[in-house]
Amino acid sequence: MILRRALLLGLLMATAQPSPVAAAERPDDQKTALTALAAAAQNNDCKAAAPIVAQQAGSARFADLPDPVRRDVYRIGTFCAFAARELDLALRYAEVGTRISGADNEFWKLRFQLTWQAKRTADAVTVVEEMARNSPDALMAISIGTWSRTYLSLKAQGDMALTRRLLAVLTNPAYVLGEARIGSSIDGFRQGYAGILTDAGDKDGAAAMLALIDSPGALMGISVDTRLKALLPASYDARSSVERHMARMREIAAAHANVMRPQINVVTDLLWLGKGEEALRTLEVIDPLKAGAPAYADKDELLPWWWDSKARAYAQLGRYPEAIEAYSQGKALNEYGQPNISQTINMAGLQLVFGHPADAIETLAPIAAGSIKGSLVGMMQFRDNRGCASYRLGRLADAKADLAYLRDHFAEGPELVTDLELCMGDVDAAAASVIKRLETPNQRVQALLDLSDYAPPPATYPADPSAEALAALKRRADVRAAADRAGGTRSFNVLVSGR
Repeated sequence: MILRRALLLGLLMATAQPSPVAAAERPDDQKTALTALAAAAQNNDCKAAAPIVAQQAGSARFADLPDPVRRDVYRIGTFCAFAARELDLALRYAEVGTRISGADNEFWKLRFQLTWQAKRTADAVTVVEEMARNSPDALMAISIGTWSRTYLSLKAQGDMALTRRLLAVLTNPAYVLGEARIGSSIDGFRQGYAGILTDAGDKDGAAAMLALIDSPGALMGISVDTRLKALLPASYDARSSVERHMARMREIAAAHANVMRPQINVVTDLLWLGKGEEALRTLEVIDPLKAGAPAYADKDELLPWWWDSKARAYAQLGRYPEAIEAYSQGKALNEYGQPNISQTINMAGLQLVFGHPADAIETLAPIAAGSIKGSLVGMMQFRDNRGCASYRLGRLADAKADLAYLRDHFAEGPELVTDLELCMGDVDAAAASVIKRLETPNQRVQALLDLSDYAPPPATYPADPSAEALAALKRRADVRAAADRAGGTRSFNVLVSGR
């Protein structure tokens, strides 16, 4: 357990000769108090530890203690206050404790989490900068997913100064994030930072950043970004970029047979190319559940996405029952003490594409009931799917309620507003929302991608029920004019999002 790391306090306990101290008491003698605190930490007893931390941290003699001892006292206090949901107190302890040399990764991670949850966004970015300077291992230990959510939230808020500071750290070669070494990508950060550098007039810096990018999705975004597309080679071709990326992922996979991520990325690339059968064969090779499978280091994190990839491959081949079974397996996996919300939402999306809105409503019911909880963006994706299913079932009032929720949070997921409007057949509303996105700098690229053309889906994949409304949206003169002003759409020779 996390409290048992108080090794320095353990040494104090070993050299001290205290009299017994009851758990609820606050010992006055410093050595006795610290020994009792070490014992409480060893027993993961926050009820005993918390009052001792409060008494010691507030005492005049506390400043005389060696830095490592004070750091560990603050660490114990932080985690105990967090466990008790005393978040302001936990953050106060964490701010002081992590500034003492030697604070470990979990301590820094909790400080960042507490600062972000307190909506102190500027302070949270400062924490990231402090980690980069003082504890780069802690920075690397935090998942790319966490940094992606942080970046997208700052981007949605439109705070470009804070976004630039965050991306300056996350794209610095000195702080290569741990997961990136085994197939994860920080190209989204590089793409965002290149745009910011271009806006600031640093075209050389932007070009250097773009030279590091090979993620197909990021390159597609760059190809419609008026600030950046001139920096792409004239020979840019989406399909070729997918093939190059896939080749690199296979090289990484060969060098790291103990991880799944590079091969999952290969599968994504194969789905971009419409190669569902090969995607399934690749997934079978790295099946983490079969007898004799390696003990993949990232199995716990990526098993849900192995099932997700399998479901998408089955769907591309028109094998709907098997796709639903794969999603069922994925959504049953534990995620923060509850079924997996991502796979639940994705399963409902597939049910909508294959024409089963009632099944989608049933799939989403645990989220609607509150037994599966998610982030704001997750709940917006849930509302998008539920609203679409409700509309197709004739429940117009329910669909309108979900659309109203999405419109109230437009900045956090503007593409979801347009998507639900198209599902509901309201092309006029979809035109208004997509034009708004085209006119908003930090929403423009995704809007252009949404309006671009892609390779036709395999014959085994059903036509999207919203395809007719999307085609009508693309034909509108006002939408075409807005898209042209924003830099223009493209035609990509890959499938939409690897579908």
